[in-house]
Amino acid sequence: MEKDGQQRLSSAEYFEMAKELYLGSDSRPNPTNFLSHNDEVRDGVNYKVLGELMSPPNWSEGVRRAQKKPRIYLDIRVNQLGNLEVRWAGGLLKIYYRSDFNLRFGMGTEEWRWSTGRSPGELMYVQGFRRLFEGRPRYSELYDTLLKGYVKLVDELILTLGEAVDLVGYDRIELGGEHGYSIVSSMTGAQLHDAREECSHLRFSKV
Repeated sequence: MEKDGQQRLSSAEYFEMAKELYLGSDSRPNPTNFLSHNDEVRDGVNYKVLGELMSPPNWSEGVRRAQKKPRIYLDIRVNQLGNLEVRWAGGLLKIYYRSDFNLRFGMGTEEWRWSTGRSPGELMYVQGFRRLFEGRPRYSELYDTLLKGYVKLVDELILTLGEAVDLVGYDRIELGGEHGYSIVSSMTGAQLHDAREECSHLRFSKV
């Protein structure tokens, strides 16, 4: 259970705390191995992809004419290699409202399978996420801080998307339980089924 003050911490504050915990101790894993930074990615979030998703020129003409926002479902999974993937397109649940995006932008999320890079349908990627749970008995304070930072970062991403697009549903990470974490949907099983069924018939808009 987090203290009241901790509940108000941002993901950036958690990550800064993790770096401070690492300083002066060579026996602990360096948190910068998890907190990646380059021109597009910060702490696992691809801000280039996020910006493109929120850009109206990439939306379908029908969505823009109706002065609406494109629908997305934020899909989270930890893959077989233990890496965290947070996707708006190409997710495990296959909830993808193709008709809300123009063909040029939408096809980019389909064609990545034939490339070596990360998918443009992927908003966040953390390599070795599961290792944080495997290392908790030895480095509990440091790893717990990193984990809380990533949970908070996903929640912050949900808030950002909720303002920029029509976020019909999303997954969240909850800490605790048998495996140390669980992925929980904001939708019921019936709602997920209906969303998948609807999306299975949708195609990209040509404009």
